Amino acid sequence: MFCPHCGQPVADGATFCGACGRALVEGVTREIEGYHAGKELAGIWIRFGSGLLDGVVVLGISIVVGMFFFSENTRSNPVGAIYAIVTYSLGTSLGMRATHLSMVNAKGDAPGWGRGTGRAFASILSVLPLGLGYFWAIWDREKRTWHDHLAGTWVVRDE
Repeated sequence: MFCPHCGQPVADGATFCGACGRALVEGVTREIEGYHAGKELAGIWIRFGSGLLDGVVVLGISIVVGMFFFSENTRSNPVGAIYAIVTYSLGTSLGMRATHLSMVNAKGDAPGWGRGTGRAFASILSVLPLGLGYFWAIWDREKRTWHDHLAGTWVVRDE
């Protein structure tokens, strides 16, 4: 028998491939280093690229919304916060889709509104100490930021 994902030989009756670690039986998950809910964890650089793309999207939307709905005396534009809450709740954003990433909870599902909103506000804690909460993903075994830990989320690569 061969793994349908990587083509390496596997033992008869095996539920996971010994070479790539992916499930051979649907619905079975196993926690191994570098994986969550059967999906590969996303590293810091791909997450940075995804965030950069999202920043461009938010900037563009903010400019358009600001031109039509906010006067020059308005100091804040809520577009960025709304975008973060909605995308975190759905588990994906335009930048994440472009880089084939998604955000999941402990079960491997999209975080939902409560967890997504909590993660959006927790990201403030990650940025305050010179961005250390974001850089934490470099050293973390599960490649999670502080706001990932606080909200109970993981960023994984889509297949």
